[in-house]
Amino acid sequence: MTTPDQSKGDRSRDEVLAGEYVLGVLGAEERMKVEARLRRDPPFAAMVHRWEDNLSAVDGEYGFELPPAALFSKIEGQIHGQAEAQSALGVIFGGLWNSLTFWRFVALASLLVVAAVATIEIGLWNP
Repeated sequence: MTTPDQSKGDRSRDEVLAGEYVLGVLGAEERMKVEARLRRDPPFAAMVHRWEDNLSAVDGEYGFELPPAALFSKIEGQIHGQAEAQSALGVIFGGLWNSLTFWRFVALASLLVVAAVATIEIGLWNP
């Protein structure tokens, strides 16, 4: 296994940043920083253009399509922590399923059943 040349450390980070920019995986703030850097750093701009050229063949194979409005609002709701509207049955059982009190009660009831069965079994085997 070879290790990357440490003298090219900044260059390899720039390559990754350029690739992330072209792929569109940067956040808004990072994207704005890269766009500002593109205006003032010609070697970095050349890197970005190279990435765009290399990926343009792949890009041409796919069309641009927006998600349906309902899906987009659902995704936004999950990102921003908004609870999705649930049915009454879902609220009852969802709340019950996630209830610590409910599970403590189930555990206690289970222990009592096991103790009762053990007592009955011991009583039947040893009269």
